[in-house]
Amino acid sequence: MRPTYDLLSVLCGINDVGFEQRLHRGSSPERYEWTYDRMLAEARASHPDAGLVLIAPFVFRFRHHDDLGGEDIYNDWDVWSGAIRQCGEITRKLAEKYDALFIPMFDIFQRACETIDPRLLSVDCI
Repeated sequence: MRPTYDLLSVLCGINDVGFEQRLHRGSSPERYEWTYDRMLAEARASHPDAGLVLIAPFVFRFRHHDDLGGEDIYNDWDVWSGAIRQCGEITRKLAEKYDALFIPMFDIFQRACETIDPRLLSVDCI
């Protein structure tokens, strides 16, 4: 019989930040951490041998135009990137707690954008 491998990869955070910035209906850092922690606790309880990969949320800075305006990320970069970094730090902490692989995607993409146009990586900044 062939062995099976369970792997759960999780990428969350950008919607929490986006809903807060745009609609004031997002999550506080405390609520984000509590919800994420509960989700991981349930996943660990139901699949104790599964590997976990937690991916830091990310956002790109470029001028994006859509029906909603779309320039808020560019214009308010310090707010958006700061909130995303905070979610990433929470994700890193939870990765340690749950013995998960942590992928710092925001930092990886920021380094990539030093040499390539971020529009090659995203069509809408998120």
